Amino acid sequence: MEIARKILIFPQAQYVTKCNNLYKNTKVLEKNADKHVKGQHKGKIKDKTMGISASQARLLYLTRRIVDVEFQAQQIMSMKIDISTKENVVYQKYLDALDATTLTYRTANGENLQANFTNLCGLNSISNSLASNKKFVFRSSDDELIVPSDVYDGYEEYGGDDPYEFAMFMMGVNVSDEEGKNNFDKAEEKFLSQNLDKDNTYLKGIKDTISSVIDRLYTTTDAHKYDYTGKGEEEHKKDLLYDAIRGDFSAFENENTSAEDKSALKTLKEKCEEYRHKIYNKNAAAIYEEATGADSESFDKSKFDYYLYWGKLIQSEDAYVSNDGSLQGCARAGDYQDGFENNADTLNNMLLYGKISIESVEVNNATGKVSDPKFTTVSSETALAFTSKDQVDPTERRKAEAEYNKALQEIQREEKMYDMKLANLETERQELTAQVETVKTVIKEAIDRSFKIFS
Repeated sequence: MEIARKILIFPQAQYVTKCNNLYKNTKVLEKNADKHVKGQHKGKIKDKTMGISASQARLLYLTRRIVDVEFQAQQIMSMKIDISTKENVVYQKYLDALDATTLTYRTANGENLQANFTNLCGLNSISNSLASNKKFVFRSSDDELIVPSDVYDGYEEYGGDDPYEFAMFMMGVNVSDEEGKNNFDKAEEKFLSQNLDKDNTYLKGIKDTISSVIDRLYTTTDAHKYDYTGKGEEEHKKDLLYDAIRGDFSAFENENTSAEDKSALKTLKEKCEEYRHKIYNKNAAAIYEEATGADSESFDKSKFDYYLYWGKLIQSEDAYVSNDGSLQGCARAGDYQDGFENNADTLNNMLLYGKISIESVEVNNATGKVSDPKFTTVSSETALAFTSKDQVDPTERRKAEAEYNKALQEIQREEKMYDMKLANLETERQELTAQVETVKTVIKEAIDRSFKIFS
C-alpha cells in the first residue's frame, strides 16, 4: 500500500522518469540473469549485478536441487533399512542351518545314513541292510505310488502285468516279441514243472498243499470245465496248476464261489506265489540262460530281486499300462519334483510340508510275499529319524558359517557404499543451503534497491 501511495502522489513527469529508470534496470537484470552468486565477503555481495529475476530463478533451481538431494537421501535410507532386513534374514538362515534336520536311516549296525529317494527306494537301497526286511516307499499327494524312474520307464516298455516276467524283461529277456516270449515261457515252464515232479524237501510241503487245494477246487468250482480239451483229469489239473503258479486263477474264480472255496483259493494263491518264488530264488539265473542263451554268470540276482519287488508293488496298486503306452496309477520319481530322486533336502522338505507321505512295506524273503504299502510316520519307525545335519555331516556347520560370513561381508560392503553416497549428498545439501541463503540476501538487496527507486 505504501508503494501505491507514493506512486499516486508523484507528479506525472516524475512518474514517467521513474518508470523509464525501472525499465532500464529490468533490461540490466535480464542481461545479467545468467550470472551466479560468487559468495559473500564480510556480509556484502561480491557480484552485485544479479537482480530479482535472476535471483528468483536461481533460488527455484537451488530449491529443486535440495528437494532432489533429500529425495535421494530418503531412497538410500530406505535401502539401508532393506539391508537391515536382509541381514536379519541371513542371520536367521544361519540359525536355521545350524538347527536343520534331515531324514536319516539307521542301518542294522546302528549307523545313521542321510536318506534320499534313490538310496532308500532305488537299486542299491540302504534298507537292504535292515534285518527286519522292512522297506519304505513314498506316495504322492495324488495318492499315487512314486516309482523309481528306471522301473517306471521299464514297466511302460514292458507293457504286461506279470512281476516275474517284468523282472526278466529288465534283465534283458526279450518278452516283447513272440519268439522271445515263447523262449521265456518254455524256460520258465521247464523249471516250474520239473520241480513239481521231483520229490524234494525244499518244495514238498508247498506242493502237497497246492495239490490238495487244487483237488478240492477242481470239483467244488467249475475248474473241471475250464479250458478243457479232452485231456485226462490229472493232465488237466497239471495245466491248471501251472497257470495258478504263474498267477492265473481264473479257473477257480466265479460269482458262485462259496466262502470255504474263497478261503481255499486264498491259500492256493499264497502257496503258488511261495512256490514260484522258491523256484526263482534258486533258478533265476538258469531260467535267464535257458531263455536267452547268455551265460548265467552275467546274471545279477540282486538286480533281478529289485525289479521283482517293484513289479509286485506296481501290481498291488492295480496300476496298468494304457493303450497309449503310459503307466497309470503310479508317479515317476524323476518327473515328480526337480531333484527329488537324489536330493536329500528335497525329500526332507516334501515330507515335512506334507507333499508326500511315507509308507512301509514288509518283504518276506522266505515266501516272496510283498505286503501292500502301509501308511507310517518317521517318528513311529525305529529305522527312521529326523537328525541334525551337523550330526550326520560335521562339515555342514562349517559350510553354514562360511555362507553366513560371505553374505555378511557382501551386506557390509553394500552398506558402506550407501553411507558414502549419503555423506556426499549431505555435503551437497549443505552447499546448496548456503547458496540459497546467499541468493535470499541478493533478492533482499535487490528489493531494497527497487524500493529506493520509488522513494
